[in-house]
Amino acid sequence: MKYRIFGLLAVLFFIASPYQAVAAPTLESSSPEDGDSVLEVPERLELTFDTEIDRVEDMYLLVETGDEIEMSDPEISDDGRTVVSYMETVLENGNYVLNYSVTGADGETVQGGTNFSLNSNQPFEERQQELEERSGESSLSDADREAAEEAEEAGPNIPGMVAMGVLGLAIVSAFTIILWKNREHKK
Repeated sequence: MKYRIFGLLAVLFFIASPYQAVAAPTLESSSPEDGDSVLEVPERLELTFDTEIDRVEDMYLLVETGDEIEMSDPEISDDGRTVVSYMETVLENGNYVLNYSVTGADGETVQGGTNFSLNSNQPFEERQQELEERSGESSLSDADREAAEEAEEAGPNIPGMVAMGVLGLAIVSAFTIILWKNREHKK
């Protein structure tokens, strides 16, 4: 009798289990792709998932300094699997992280992020004009535009990078010397 009940429960479990096995959304692809180094400023950011998305809880773009970049409110495409947001700010050359939090049709919320870097040879002013043509308005004040142009013209802060490298080398050297001396005392 026990075995019949156990067998019946096992059969019911296997019959019912396909209906219970709904996976959380998993990111299939993004545009720009995760880890890409792009030469042109993306007009929009896309995330495509393996299952339908019920709603976007949060989606934001961060530059390497931690500042948030303005984007349009995210929209779910007609297929229900792709989330799209359009750029509302001119991007400077640098590294970016697109963070997201979406809820799938099964009700499970998933968080994640993708990263990409922008290495455009196009002058900042031209990028600004393209964005204004697309959106019909300026996304930067004159002061912000001038500051961005000056930062781009200045290029990378080579003396600062050298100073940080020397400081890092000094710290590693000091740590190595301390470990070496402690090792000699133990012998």
